[in-house]
Amino acid sequence: MKKFALFLLALCAALVPVGGLAVPCWAGSYTINSVEDITEGGGFTDDNGYYTLNDDFDVLTFNTDITGLTKGLRINKPVEETSTLVINGNGHTLSCNIADTTGENKGSVIKIDAGKITINDLTITGGNTNGKGGGIYSSAWTLTVTNCRFNGNNALYGAEYTTVALLL
Repeated sequence: MKKFALFLLALCAALVPVGGLAVPCWAGSYTINSVEDITEGGGFTDDNGYYTLNDDFDVLTFNTDITGLTKGLRINKPVEETSTLVINGNGHTLSCNIADTTGENKGSVIKIDAGKITINDLTITGGNTNGKGGGIYSSAWTLTVTNCRFNGNNALYGAEYTTVALLL
């Protein structure tokens, strides 16, 4: 096992300097198989009214519908040229039961603070805020949304999503 770990470390060191860019050795991934994968640690931290995704992942995959969350998901991915977080919904639903009356955007199903984010094939429902973005509130550098559905989200400004830069 130790020899294999040293091999991977050497391989990563060899791959990093590609064209002067810092290229990650491999993408860290996190798979959601149950609501507990979000609420009980693992890849998420429970803080500031959200379940915050740890920033060491480049791929987040849903293998089941997630319903009944009372807090949304928060993503704060460092903005780097080589760093894109891909969220693969695989046709599943992320549904929250959120009621935010503060107007501080704490009622969004997904809140994205920074980074380059791609969301594929996910139904987003149940966001409710007096602020912006009931389904998605994003100040990401780039947000790409592909084959996603937004149902039953409410917000004073942008019930489905609000963002700085969006590619559809």
